[in-house]
Amino acid sequence: MNFAFVFYIKLSIMEQKYEKCDCGQKANWMYAPSSDSTENPFYCDACVPRGCSCNSYHTDPNAYHPPLENPELPEGIENQDWHWKNKEKTEWCYLDEQFREYPCVEYWYDEEGYEIENN
Repeated sequence: MNFAFVFYIKLSIMEQKYEKCDCGQKANWMYAPSSDSTENPFYCDACVPRGCSCNSYHTDPNAYHPPLENPELPEGIENQDWHWKNKEKTEWCYLDEQFREYPCVEYWYDEEGYEIENN
């Protein structure tokens, strides 16, 4: 393979431009339903909002409509794999590998980041 071609490919990859979070870091999260063109829909892993109710589970079967026969109970190690969201211990959620709650399911994740689209 031609050295100049390989160098060009590596340089092209290094020069790729990525969307940025408001804090200036490369964005790995995008708020998918964003429609306000003045709002930045891109977030880095540190700034993405976390703790949405869509990732919560309830131990009370009557918290769901229709009521569940058997509520989903947490598995794994408390405060490592999951944690309680209230003192009553009726609501819980899973945690990521850094022991944080997950963002809402409306945030899409891309490990490589979101490349800037030139329209």
